[in-house]
Amino acid sequence: MKTILFFYRDLGNGGVQNNMLRLAEGLVQRGWRIEFLIARTENMEFAVPEGVLVHRAASANPWQLVWALARMIDRDKPDAIYTAMPNYNCAALVARMLARHKPKIIISERSDTRAERRQGRFDWYGLSLRLAPWLYTRADRILAVSEETADSLAAASGIARDRIVVLHNPVVSAALEKAAAHPLHHEWVEGPYRLLVAVGRLAPQKDFATLLRAFALLHEKRAEARLVIIGGGEERTQLEALAAELDVDQAVDFIGFDANPYRWMARADVFVLTSLWEGLPTVIIEALACGATIVATDSPSGPAQIIGRDGTLGYLAPIGDAQAIAEKLDYALDHKLDPDALRAASRQYSSGNSVAQFEEILLDLLPKYKN
Repeated sequence: MKTILFFYRDLGNGGVQNNMLRLAEGLVQRGWRIEFLIARTENMEFAVPEGVLVHRAASANPWQLVWALARMIDRDKPDAIYTAMPNYNCAALVARMLARHKPKIIISERSDTRAERRQGRFDWYGLSLRLAPWLYTRADRILAVSEETADSLAAASGIARDRIVVLHNPVVSAALEKAAAHPLHHEWVEGPYRLLVAVGRLAPQKDFATLLRAFALLHEKRAEARLVIIGGGEERTQLEALAAELDVDQAVDFIGFDANPYRWMARADVFVLTSLWEGLPTVIIEALACGATIVATDSPSGPAQIIGRDGTLGYLAPIGDAQAIAEKLDYALDHKLDPDALRAASRQYSSGNSVAQFEEILLDLLPKYKN
């Protein structure tokens, strides 16, 4: 049977995991056998689609996973391996070198490579970024989630731009639209408030600290404003302390992980994203699909390529500028956009389109499965 092995860290809270699961589900429906090899199973917040088999590896370190992956390649002999992010992309390429069986490897870049490199990391992720120019050329297909992400990868790595295929994340579906209509009971949704919603990992890249400072400025002017932050991560304790320091802790609710953030997006007066850099931010597409007015920072490889710069699909603000973000939030609350137009614009990122394009890539690499 035509088998594809997906290789990543976990199936927990994150856009990469959510998109990989959506892609897997679509491929299963098209007759492919999909298996996952993941390092961690303790935080599998997302539901695994029916028909998808999950294997747990012995280590959470992608480089220690290399041997486990090589053994699995020789045991199960998948037709292809699909990975995401530099450390797992590189680990998969090295594992194939060690294995006797040689599956096709499709790697996916999800973030702005130049911005990632500027972080100067010296962990395994940082090492992978340095190895990528050498290892990525050994992949059978190199994918990027957007044109800007592809351009950044080519510029940073020296890989020929025409070797990189742009494949948007599989985001918009009937299931998302149905989930957005699910009931939601919260006093800030039902009361006389103006609700701001943010969704993402509580990590430095997402810059929630600047969001809290911007919200504090907005709250001085609009006492009815409320902020809900959905997502888990290592910065939660610091961010809760900052909210208290800014005296807005009673107007900010850290919800934690929610498998259905779409019902929040659909009821938000404004959806806000304050990332320092992105790839193709899934949450912006999801917010569009929910008809939410969006305020986002103009981050590299980020929201501008989705909502544009003319204000018809959302509003941009400078990165890290709390005052400017507060002013844009204030403006957006008085100038909400047509939700039907936003939902219509989101449909170019349909799950069906992305799954079909990915299958075309598979069939090009595996012509024996063509009808």
